[in-house]
Amino acid sequence: MKKTFFLLSALLIGAMTFSSCSDDDHNNSSNNDDAKYSDKSYGQAAISACNKLTDELTSANEAIGTASLTSEQENELKEVVD
Repeated sequence: MKKTFFLLSALLIGAMTFSSCSDDDHNNSSNNDDAKYSDKSYGQAAISACNKLTDELTSANEAIGTASLTSEQENELKEVVD
């Protein structure tokens, strides 16, 4: 009985392994990101966002340097910013 149950379970799991999801079977052009990634403005927007984040982190680091904090607070904040 245990051997039969094991074999049937293994067969069922094997069948589920080789089945595909319905989402994987469609090549829908609306879900195609190639056009978005090949657009230069998409890359420029990502670079601008990185530059903005860098500027904000630099500003935060400068604020930490001029704040009246204990050395423990200052070290903790520098770890977060760096």
